[in-house]
Amino acid sequence: MIISAVSAADNATDDNVLSDSDDLSLRGSTDVPVMGDAESSTLSADDVSKNESGTDTTLKSPSGSVSKFSAKDVASKYGSKTTFSVKLLNKDGNVLKDKSVIFKVNGNKYSAQSDSKGIATVSLKLNAGKYTISYSCDGVGGKNTINVKNAYKIKIYKWKSGADIKKNKKIKKNIPDSKVVKKIVKAAKKGTPVIKFKGGKGKKVFITAGVHGNELSSQVAAMNLIKYLEDHPIKGTVYIMPFMNPKGTAKNVRDYNGVHLNKLANKKGTISYKTVKLITKFKCKAYGDFHCTKPGGKPGMDVAMGTYNPTPQSAVMARYIAKDSNVNYLIYKKAGSEYPGALEDTVSLKGIPAVTCEVITPHGKIAKGTPTKSLSMMRSFLKFNALI
Repeated sequence: MIISAVSAADNATDDNVLSDSDDLSLRGSTDVPVMGDAESSTLSADDVSKNESGTDTTLKSPSGSVSKFSAKDVASKYGSKTTFSVKLLNKDGNVLKDKSVIFKVNGNKYSAQSDSKGIATVSLKLNAGKYTISYSCDGVGGKNTINVKNAYKIKIYKWKSGADIKKNKKIKKNIPDSKVVKKIVKAAKKGTPVIKFKGGKGKKVFITAGVHGNELSSQVAAMNLIKYLEDHPIKGTVYIMPFMNPKGTAKNVRDYNGVHLNKLANKKGTISYKTVKLITKFKCKAYGDFHCTKPGGKPGMDVAMGTYNPTPQSAVMARYIAKDSNVNYLIYKKAGSEYPGALEDTVSLKGIPAVTCEVITPHGKIAKGTPTKSLSMMRSFLKFNALI
């Protein structure tokens, strides 16, 4: 026999500036084996059985035993109510009402009665992830998949920083094939974009790249991280600012209107200062700033950097990232001593563990493998904070 399901997921809306417009969809019908030896049949929720005379026999023999289900996998997103339904039919193809169906998903058990159309429905609230939902009635059972993706929303901060980053040919060439990335690239024309991914309860963390517009590998890595989080669940909230300085990125220049932003994160009114304010406003528990360092420059190597004071966890995090991504680490005694006004140091001085991660490549260029290495450190940062 064949199991088919009729399933749907409610499309809850976010308060997005740029909305996640993905509908909660029913993925392709999947044949699922069930117990029993009834003849094979596939029926949808709208199927109505009629006898040879044309008389509607949909409610015939409602007290019979279940012989068939009809099933489809469900796609949803975090924060939405996911609705899963199955239709029960007897061996003659007639629907069965008032039957108790047991559903099992994520270690929990649910019960629902089939209605007059033979449909039993269960509503679920699930964290981001991929789940198997099983169901059974009268000794007949089956299973399907529920895929809950991270919810996301994009906000544009109009700090007079907006530009078309695709004017930078090296950036344009490395934009990943991703609907969400395309949205955030478009958003950068109007200002500094931030995307928020949420997949459940857990830490809130913040990632930045592109404080220097000509440090390209880390910005490409940030775009690739966004693509990764489209399909990979997280256990908390991740904010990503892939291009802090879109004007600089578009022109492939280091500073913003001649201002070195990573020396002025403690100066009111600068973009970097405003970014620090966001990190504290969102009550983030960790921060990672991702850069590129030129050969012969400072620090001049693939490295994760942190400080002991005032947040010892910064040093622990830097060492973890270094080991996990096979790069060097540098730990300084006190935030603000080596790099006064830097984003990492300014955030650490506010009591939030922070790291700076660098990959070595000439400024304005993308050395082979450096976006992958930067992405690896971003993922190590998320792993350390128990988000992936």
